[in-house]
Amino acid sequence: MKSIVHLLNGLALVFILLLAVSCKKDSIVRDDDELAYSVTFAIHQFSNTSRYLAVNSSSGGALLASTTPNVGDGYLYFWSFNNESINPDIKYDYRAEPSITYNNGIVPTNFNANGFAFEDFAAGKSVSMTGAREVFIKMPIHDVIAIRSFAFDITSTNTGPKDFEIYYSIDEGDNYVALALNNQFGNVTSNTKNSFSYELDTISIQGEELWMKLVMKAGERGSSGEYNESQGVVRLDNIRLVGEASTFTHPQPINELYYFIFHKDKPGVKSVGVVDFSEDMQLQVQLPMGEYDVFFVSNTSQSPLIFPSSIEKAADIYCSNLFSNHEADIFGYVGTLTVSGEQVQPILLTRLFSQIKIEFTDAGDLSLVKELVVTQQHEPFFLCSIR
Repeated sequence: MKSIVHLLNGLALVFILLLAVSCKKDSIVRDDDELAYSVTFAIHQFSNTSRYLAVNSSSGGALLASTTPNVGDGYLYFWSFNNESINPDIKYDYRAEPSITYNNGIVPTNFNANGFAFEDFAAGKSVSMTGAREVFIKMPIHDVIAIRSFAFDITSTNTGPKDFEIYYSIDEGDNYVALALNNQFGNVTSNTKNSFSYELDTISIQGEELWMKLVMKAGERGSSGEYNESQGVVRLDNIRLVGEASTFTHPQPINELYYFIFHKDKPGVKSVGVVDFSEDMQLQVQLPMGEYDVFFVSNTSQSPLIFPSSIEKAADIYCSNLFSNHEADIFGYVGTLTVSGEQVQPILLTRLFSQIKIEFTDAGDLSLVKELVVTQQHEPFFLCSIR
């Protein structure tokens, strides 16, 4: 049986459109003896609200997008898991690639509604791991001046662990040093919050990466059930590393509109550029008479889109988005235009999605399938064009 399941706006956007990112102002090429007319593009977006900017507001979402760079002490890393992702809400350097895994490199994909509020972050989600014997948290610390503390909230189910050991490593996890060997839960009732914090000021932590390892233990269980190492569930929330960096290099949100306009019969006649984007805006360009291929794409996110290094004609145009920029709002338009004089041309941008197609070849009862989990293994190897 074959079935198409799931449209995701996350994973790699493989679509169409646009120009070299380095172009930052309108660029017009035309024959010198041709009369150019003023064409005003009235840009409208299909959705009136940017999901990306809404998610990254200070009311429980990631604070990164609305926070200016800081100097001095602050959160080097913070995970709320409220966006159901193991990507941190805050990281001191946007280029850093921290990770959370358990047992033999398993990446958590389950997020439970039993989360805990912390400062401006709502009590949304927590990361949930079944049968976790060891949990590993890798945090790059290049250019970090000082590390002050490490803390998190933890809970477990009735048969989950009620105690753990915690170790740290500064040699990529090859060797670990004990930080605390007894961390008995104060609250052993199922799904009850326990908070732990560890001062790191007196420890010399230097290098490229700091690893934390939690080794789960049965612990004193009170009225909880017997510890089940393979089926018990442990949940973590509000993981945070506090320290000092010379600068907290948070990228500013990108909110740009790219346009690419090609004359159908005269390859040398074109207008390309990138401008600041707003949901209702006008863009004016000068174009000679003729038929044109018209391309627009807007990007509201933390990361730029990927374009070919050289675009000479309409057939060269494509763009792609990284898996890691999965929260991006990307809208686009593909169409044609006839220029016969000064005119206003409405442009409606529609949401661009990526599609994952999953085909089932077995003859089993698919109604028994409760969940499909798609996990990123690498950034895309190549980019494609639909033209």
